[in-house]
Amino acid sequence: MIDNLEHINLSRNYIFGSDPEVFSRDKRGQIVPAFTFLPPKTDPLKVDIQYQHEGGISFPAYIYNDGFQAELRANPHGCVAYVVDSIRTGLKGIWEKSNGASLVLDNAPQIPIEVLQETPDEHVILGCDPSRNAYNMGGACVGDPRALRYRFTGFHIHSSGWRLSQDIEKNEKLLIPYVKAFDSILGVFFVAAGAHLESAKRREFYGLAGEYRLPPHGLEYRVLSSVVMAHPGITNLAFELARGVIALVDSMATKLWVADEDETIGVINSNNQQAARALITRNKDLFKYLLNFGRDGKRYMQRPYLGESAYKLSQNGIDSLVKDPHNFVENWKFEGNWYGHGAGNMESWSQLCQK
Repeated sequence: MIDNLEHINLSRNYIFGSDPEVFSRDKRGQIVPAFTFLPPKTDPLKVDIQYQHEGGISFPAYIYNDGFQAELRANPHGCVAYVVDSIRTGLKGIWEKSNGASLVLDNAPQIPIEVLQETPDEHVILGCDPSRNAYNMGGACVGDPRALRYRFTGFHIHSSGWRLSQDIEKNEKLLIPYVKAFDSILGVFFVAAGAHLESAKRREFYGLAGEYRLPPHGLEYRVLSSVVMAHPGITNLAFELARGVIALVDSMATKLWVADEDETIGVINSNNQQAARALITRNKDLFKYLLNFGRDGKRYMQRPYLGESAYKLSQNGIDSLVKDPHNFVENWKFEGNWYGHGAGNMESWSQLCQK
Protein backbone atom coordinates (compact mmCIF):
# COMPACT_ATOMS: atom_id res chain seq x y z
CA MET A 1 0.00 0.00 0.00
CA ILE A 2 1.32 3.45 -0.93
CA ASP A 3 0.80 6.01 1.82
CA ASN A 4 -0.03 9.70 1.43
CA LEU A 5 -1.65 9.62 -2.00
CA GLU A 6 -3.81 12.56 -0.94
CA HIS A 7 -1.19 15.04 -2.20
CA ILE A 8 -2.00 13.99 -5.80
CA ASN A 9 -4.33 16.74 -6.96
CA LEU A 10 -7.15 15.08 -8.89
CA SER A 11 -9.27 18.20 -9.21
CA ARG A 12 -7.77 20.15 -12.12
CA ASN A 13 -9.85 20.29 -15.29
CA TYR A 14 -8.41 19.66 -18.75
CA ILE A 15 -10.00 19.73 -22.16
CA PHE A 16 -9.97 16.39 -23.98
CA GLY A 17 -10.68 15.44 -27.57
CA SER A 18 -9.90 12.67 -30.03
CA ASP A 19 -9.64 11.84 -33.73
CA PRO A 20 -10.07 8.04 -33.81
CA GLU A 21 -9.90 5.94 -36.97
CA VAL A 22 -11.90 2.85 -37.88
CA PHE A 23 -12.22 0.40 -40.78
CA SER A 24 -15.36 -0.95 -42.45
CA ARG A 25 -15.91 -4.42 -43.95
CA ASP A 26 -18.63 -5.48 -46.37
CA LYS A 27 -20.68 -8.67 -46.09
CA ARG A 28 -17.92 -10.61 -47.88
CA GLY A 29 -15.41 -9.49 -45.27
CA GLN A 30 -13.56 -7.11 -47.60
CA ILE A 31 -12.30 -3.75 -46.39
CA VAL A 32 -14.48 -0.96 -47.81
CA PRO A 33 -12.17 2.00 -48.56
CA ALA A 34 -13.41 5.04 -46.66
CA PHE A 35 -12.62 7.29 -49.62
CA THR A 36 -15.49 5.61 -51.48
CA PHE A 37 -18.11 6.91 -49.04
CA LEU A 38 -16.60 9.81 -47.05
CA PRO A 39 -15.22 13.21 -48.09
CA PRO A 40 -11.56 14.21 -47.70
CA LYS A 41 -10.20 15.66 -44.46
CA THR A 42 -10.02 19.09 -46.10
CA ASP A 43 -13.83 19.10 -46.51
CA PRO A 44 -15.23 17.01 -43.64
CA LEU A 45 -18.87 16.15 -43.17
CA LYS A 46 -20.48 17.46 -40.00
CA VAL A 47 -22.82 15.00 -38.29
CA ASP A 48 -24.97 15.89 -35.33
CA ILE A 49 -27.34 14.17 -32.90
CA GLN A 50 -29.50 15.72 -30.20
CA TYR A 51 -29.11 13.67 -27.03
CA GLN A 52 -31.76 13.55 -24.30
CA HIS A 53 -29.51 14.72 -21.48
CA GLU A 54 -30.73 18.05 -20.07
CA GLY A 55 -33.49 18.34 -22.62
CA GLY A 56 -31.46 17.77 -25.75
CA ILE A 57 -27.79 18.67 -25.97
CA SER A 58 -26.01 18.54 -29.31
CA PHE A 59 -22.55 17.01 -29.54
CA PRO A 60 -21.49 17.00 -33.19
CA ALA A 61 -18.51 15.36 -34.85
CA TYR A 62 -16.80 15.67 -38.21
CA ILE A 63 -16.21 12.58 -40.36
CA TYR A 64 -13.91 12.12 -43.36
CA ASN A 65 -11.59 9.62 -44.99
CA ASP A 66 -7.93 9.09 -44.21
CA GLY A 67 -7.43 6.87 -47.22
CA PHE A 68 -8.74 3.39 -46.46
CA GLN A 69 -9.56 4.35 -42.88
CA ALA A 70 -12.55 6.38 -41.82
CA GLU A 71 -11.73 9.08 -39.29
CA LEU A 72 -13.76 11.32 -37.04
CA ARG A 73 -12.95 14.48 -35.12
CA ALA A 74 -14.75 14.62 -31.80
CA ASN A 75 -15.97 17.81 -30.21
CA PRO A 76 -13.47 18.70 -27.43
CA HIS A 77 -14.82 19.26 -23.94
CA GLY A 78 -13.83 19.39 -20.30
CA CYS A 79 -16.34 16.64 -19.52
CA VAL A 80 -15.06 13.32 -20.84
CA ALA A 81 -18.60 11.90 -21.00
CA TYR A 82 -19.48 14.57 -23.55
CA VAL A 83 -16.40 13.65 -25.58
CA VAL A 84 -17.65 10.05 -25.65
CA ASP A 85 -21.04 11.36 -26.83
CA SER A 86 -19.31 13.10 -29.72
CA ILE A 87 -17.33 9.99 -30.63
CA ARG A 88 -20.58 8.04 -30.69
CA THR A 89 -22.07 10.67 -33.03
CA GLY A 90 -19.11 10.30 -35.40
CA LEU A 91 -19.06 6.50 -35.33
CA LYS A 92 -22.77 6.29 -36.03
CA GLY A 93 -22.35 8.78 -38.88
CA ILE A 94 -19.56 6.70 -40.43
CA TRP A 95 -21.66 3.55 -40.09
CA GLU A 96 -24.66 5.18 -41.74
CA LYS A 97 -22.53 6.44 -44.66
CA SER A 98 -20.71 3.13 -45.21
CA ASN A 99 -23.27 1.61 -47.60
CA GLY A 100 -24.30 -1.25 -45.36
CA ALA A 101 -20.78 -2.19 -44.23
CA SER A 102 -19.86 -3.03 -40.64
CA LEU A 103 -17.42 -1.07 -38.52
CA VAL A 104 -14.68 -3.37 -37.28
CA LEU A 105 -12.14 -3.30 -34.47
CA ASP A 106 -9.32 -4.44 -36.79
CA ASN A 107 -6.32 -2.17 -36.32
CA ALA A 108 -3.98 -3.58 -38.98
CA PRO A 109 -5.95 -5.33 -41.76
CA GLN A 110 -4.46 -6.35 -45.08
CA ILE A 111 -5.56 -4.64 -48.27
CA PRO A 112 -5.71 -6.83 -51.42
CA ILE A 113 -2.78 -6.21 -53.78
CA GLU A 114 -5.06 -5.54 -56.74
CA VAL A 115 -6.95 -2.89 -54.74
CA LEU A 116 -3.70 -1.16 -53.78
CA GLN A 117 -2.57 -1.16 -57.39
CA GLU A 118 -5.82 0.37 -58.64
CA THR A 119 -6.22 3.00 -55.91
CA PRO A 120 -5.32 6.62 -56.77
CA ASP A 121 -2.08 7.93 -55.29
CA GLU A 122 -3.74 10.33 -52.86
CA HIS A 123 -5.46 7.45 -51.09
CA VAL A 124 -2.49 5.10 -50.97
CA ILE A 125 -0.03 7.41 -49.22
CA LEU A 126 0.40 6.77 -45.52
CA GLY A 127 -0.89 9.31 -43.05
CA CYS A 128 -0.09 12.96 -42.92
CA ASP A 129 2.39 14.70 -40.64
CA PRO A 130 4.96 12.39 -39.04
CA SER A 131 4.80 11.73 -35.30
CA ARG A 132 7.34 12.89 -32.79
CA ASN A 133 8.71 10.33 -30.35
CA ALA A 134 9.65 10.91 -26.74
CA TYR A 135 12.42 8.30 -26.99
CA ASN A 136 13.62 9.25 -30.49
CA MET A 137 12.38 5.97 -31.97
CA GLY A 138 10.55 5.30 -35.20
CA GLY A 139 8.63 2.54 -36.91
CA ALA A 140 9.76 0.57 -39.92
CA CYS A 141 10.47 2.74 -42.94
CA VAL A 142 8.01 2.37 -45.82
CA GLY A 143 9.32 3.10 -49.28
CA ASP A 144 6.56 2.42 -51.78
CA PRO A 145 3.22 2.60 -49.90
CA ARG A 146 1.64 0.34 -52.53
CA ALA A 147 4.01 -2.41 -51.45
CA LEU A 148 2.72 -2.29 -47.87
CA ARG A 149 -0.34 -4.53 -47.60
CA TYR A 150 -1.32 -3.26 -44.15
CA ARG A 151 -3.15 -0.13 -43.07
CA PHE A 152 -3.51 0.95 -39.46
CA THR A 153 -5.87 2.69 -37.06
CA GLY A 154 -5.17 4.73 -33.96
CA PHE A 155 -7.13 6.24 -31.11
CA HIS A 156 -5.40 9.55 -30.48
CA ILE A 157 -6.10 11.38 -27.23
CA HIS A 158 -5.88 15.17 -27.43
CA SER A 159 -5.51 17.24 -24.29
CA SER A 160 -5.09 20.93 -23.58
CA GLY A 161 -4.91 23.22 -20.58
CA TRP A 162 -1.22 24.08 -20.40
CA ARG A 163 0.28 27.52 -20.87
CA LEU A 164 2.23 26.95 -24.06
CA SER A 165 5.15 28.85 -25.53
CA GLN A 166 5.86 30.00 -29.07
CA ASP A 167 9.10 28.04 -28.71
CA ILE A 168 8.51 24.42 -29.80
CA GLU A 169 11.50 23.18 -27.80
CA LYS A 170 10.04 24.64 -24.61
CA ASN A 171 6.74 22.92 -25.33
CA GLU A 172 8.53 19.61 -25.87
CA LYS A 173 10.31 19.99 -22.54
CA LEU A 174 6.98 20.73 -20.86
CA LEU A 175 4.93 17.95 -22.46
CA ILE A 176 7.28 14.98 -22.94
CA PRO A 177 6.92 14.03 -19.23
CA TYR A 178 3.17 13.66 -19.86
CA VAL A 179 3.82 11.47 -22.92
CA LYS A 180 6.10 9.19 -20.91
CA ALA A 181 3.58 9.01 -18.05
CA PHE A 182 0.80 8.17 -20.52
CA ASP A 183 3.01 5.34 -21.79
CA SER A 184 3.77 4.04 -18.29
CA ILE A 185 0.14 3.80 -17.25
CA LEU A 186 -2.37 4.32 -20.07
CA GLY A 187 -0.33 2.63 -22.79
CA VAL A 188 0.61 -0.31 -20.58
CA PHE A 189 -2.98 -0.66 -19.35
CA PHE A 190 -4.32 -1.12 -22.87
CA VAL A 191 -1.67 -3.73 -23.61
CA ALA A 192 -2.75 -5.54 -20.44
CA ALA A 193 -6.47 -5.30 -21.21
CA GLY A 194 -6.49 -5.48 -24.99
CA ALA A 195 -3.30 -6.95 -26.44
CA HIS A 196 -5.17 -10.06 -27.61
CA LEU A 197 -7.39 -7.77 -29.71
CA GLU A 198 -4.39 -6.00 -31.24
CA SER A 199 -2.42 -6.86 -34.33
CA ALA A 200 1.27 -7.47 -33.63
CA LYS A 201 1.97 -6.02 -37.08
CA ARG A 202 0.72 -2.55 -36.13
CA ARG A 203 3.57 -1.61 -33.83
CA GLU A 204 6.18 -2.51 -36.38
CA PHE A 205 5.11 0.68 -38.14
CA TYR A 206 2.82 2.78 -35.99
CA GLY A 207 1.73 3.47 -32.41
CA LEU A 208 5.11 2.82 -30.85
CA ALA A 209 5.73 3.89 -27.27
CA GLY A 210 6.36 7.61 -27.04
CA GLU A 211 4.50 8.71 -30.19
CA TYR A 212 2.96 12.16 -29.96
CA ARG A 213 2.36 15.42 -31.78
CA LEU A 214 2.24 19.02 -30.61
CA PRO A 215 -0.84 20.62 -32.20
CA PRO A 216 -1.53 24.28 -31.35
CA HIS A 217 -3.97 23.36 -28.58
CA GLY A 218 -1.57 21.15 -26.61
CA LEU A 219 -0.73 17.44 -26.76
CA GLU A 220 -1.80 14.55 -29.01
CA TYR A 221 -0.93 11.11 -27.62
CA ARG A 222 -0.74 8.63 -30.51
CA VAL A 223 0.08 5.22 -29.01
CA LEU A 224 -3.37 3.68 -28.55
CA SER A 225 -5.32 1.78 -31.23
CA SER A 226 -8.99 1.49 -32.16
CA VAL A 227 -9.30 -1.27 -29.52
CA VAL A 228 -10.15 1.62 -27.15
CA MET A 229 -13.52 1.77 -28.97
CA ALA A 230 -14.51 -1.80 -28.08
CA HIS A 231 -17.26 -0.25 -25.96
CA PRO A 232 -18.18 3.32 -24.91
CA GLY A 233 -17.45 2.33 -21.32
CA ILE A 234 -13.90 1.40 -22.32
CA THR A 235 -13.53 4.69 -24.21
CA ASN A 236 -14.78 6.58 -21.16
CA LEU A 237 -12.29 4.68 -18.99
CA ALA A 238 -9.42 5.68 -21.32
CA PHE A 239 -10.17 9.38 -20.81
CA GLU A 240 -10.68 8.98 -17.07
CA LEU A 241 -7.33 7.24 -16.75
CA ALA A 242 -5.68 9.88 -18.96
CA ARG A 243 -7.00 12.54 -16.60
CA GLY A 244 -5.54 10.68 -13.64
CA VAL A 245 -2.16 10.40 -15.36
CA ILE A 246 -2.08 14.15 -15.99
CA ALA A 247 -2.87 14.73 -12.31
CA LEU A 248 0.03 12.47 -11.35
CA VAL A 249 2.46 14.52 -13.45
CA ASP A 250 1.02 17.83 -12.28
CA SER A 251 1.51 16.71 -8.69
CA MET A 252 5.16 15.83 -9.42
CA ALA A 253 4.46 12.30 -8.21
CA THR A 254 5.43 10.14 -11.21
CA LYS A 255 8.17 8.45 -9.18
CA LEU A 256 5.43 6.71 -7.23
CA TRP A 257 4.77 4.60 -10.34
CA VAL A 258 7.37 1.83 -10.22
CA ALA A 259 8.52 1.02 -13.74
CA ASP A 260 11.76 1.38 -15.63
CA GLU A 261 11.49 3.41 -18.84
CA ASP A 262 13.00 0.61 -20.93
CA GLU A 263 10.53 -1.82 -19.38
CA THR A 264 7.60 0.38 -20.38
CA ILE A 265 8.89 0.75 -23.93
CA GLY A 266 9.42 -2.99 -24.23
CA VAL A 267 5.94 -3.87 -22.95
CA ILE A 268 4.23 -1.50 -25.41
CA ASN A 269 6.33 -2.15 -28.49
CA SER A 270 6.24 -5.93 -28.09
CA ASN A 271 2.53 -5.89 -27.10
CA ASN A 272 3.47 -8.16 -24.18
CA GLN A 273 0.23 -8.74 -22.31
CA GLN A 274 1.71 -10.88 -19.54
CA ALA A 275 4.40 -8.30 -18.72
CA ALA A 276 1.86 -5.47 -18.87
CA ARG A 277 -0.41 -7.21 -16.38
CA ALA A 278 2.49 -7.75 -14.02
CA LEU A 279 3.42 -4.08 -14.26
CA ILE A 280 -0.13 -2.93 -13.45
CA THR A 281 -0.22 -5.37 -10.51
CA ARG A 282 3.06 -3.97 -9.20
CA ASN A 283 1.42 -0.53 -9.11
CA LYS A 284 -2.10 -1.68 -8.22
CA ASP A 285 -2.84 0.78 -5.40
CA LEU A 286 -1.74 3.86 -7.30
CA PHE A 287 -3.48 2.67 -10.48
CA LYS A 288 -6.82 2.38 -8.67
CA TYR A 289 -6.36 5.72 -6.94
CA LEU A 290 -5.88 7.58 -10.23
CA LEU A 291 -9.43 6.66 -11.23
CA ASN A 292 -11.03 8.36 -8.21
CA PHE A 293 -12.65 11.17 -10.20
CA GLY A 294 -16.13 12.61 -9.97
CA ARG A 295 -18.18 14.97 -12.12
CA ASP A 296 -16.95 18.12 -10.36
CA GLY A 297 -13.37 17.04 -9.89
CA LYS A 298 -14.27 15.46 -6.55
CA ARG A 299 -12.98 12.00 -5.81
CA TYR A 300 -15.32 9.01 -5.76
CA MET A 301 -13.87 7.68 -2.52
CA GLN A 302 -17.24 6.08 -1.77
CA ARG A 303 -17.08 4.21 -5.10
CA PRO A 304 -13.85 2.19 -5.00
CA TYR A 305 -15.24 -0.26 -7.55
CA LEU A 306 -14.27 2.16 -10.36
CA GLY A 307 -10.56 1.56 -9.85
CA GLU A 308 -10.90 -2.01 -8.64
CA SER A 309 -12.92 -2.97 -11.71
CA ALA A 310 -10.37 -1.31 -13.99
CA TYR A 311 -7.63 -3.32 -12.32
CA LYS A 312 -9.60 -6.54 -12.86
CA LEU A 313 -10.10 -5.57 -16.50
CA SER A 314 -6.34 -5.21 -16.90
CA GLN A 315 -5.88 -8.77 -15.62
CA ASN A 316 -8.82 -10.44 -17.38
CA GLY A 317 -9.11 -8.54 -20.66
CA ILE A 318 -11.70 -6.31 -22.28
CA ASP A 319 -13.80 -9.28 -23.36
CA SER A 320 -14.29 -10.28 -19.71
CA LEU A 321 -16.79 -7.38 -19.56
CA VAL A 322 -17.66 -6.77 -23.21
CA LYS A 323 -19.37 -9.82 -24.68
CA ASP A 324 -18.46 -9.02 -28.28
CA PRO A 325 -15.89 -6.20 -28.55
CA HIS A 326 -16.28 -6.21 -32.35
CA ASN A 327 -20.00 -5.39 -32.33
CA PHE A 328 -20.12 -1.61 -32.80
CA VAL A 329 -23.86 -1.56 -33.53
CA GLU A 330 -24.80 -3.16 -30.22
CA ASN A 331 -22.06 -1.76 -28.01
CA TRP A 332 -22.49 1.84 -29.20
CA LYS A 333 -26.30 1.50 -29.51
CA PHE A 334 -26.46 2.70 -33.11
CA GLU A 335 -30.00 1.36 -33.30
CA GLY A 336 -30.92 2.03 -29.68
CA ASN A 337 -31.53 4.89 -27.29
CA TRP A 338 -28.46 6.91 -26.26
CA TYR A 339 -29.22 9.31 -23.41
CA GLY A 340 -25.91 11.20 -23.23
CA HIS A 341 -23.43 12.44 -20.62
CA GLY A 342 -22.73 8.84 -19.61
CA ALA A 343 -26.09 8.76 -17.84
CA GLY A 344 -27.76 6.19 -20.10
CA ASN A 345 -27.51 2.43 -19.75
CA MET A 346 -24.01 1.12 -20.66
CA GLU A 347 -22.71 4.52 -21.83
CA SER A 348 -19.91 4.91 -19.27
CA TRP A 349 -17.24 3.02 -17.40
CA SER A 350 -19.32 3.26 -14.22
CA GLN A 351 -22.22 1.54 -15.99
CA LEU A 352 -20.11 -1.11 -17.72
CA CYS A 353 -18.16 -2.19 -14.66
CA GLN A 354 -21.38 -2.76 -12.68
CA LYS A 355 -23.03 -5.04 -15.25
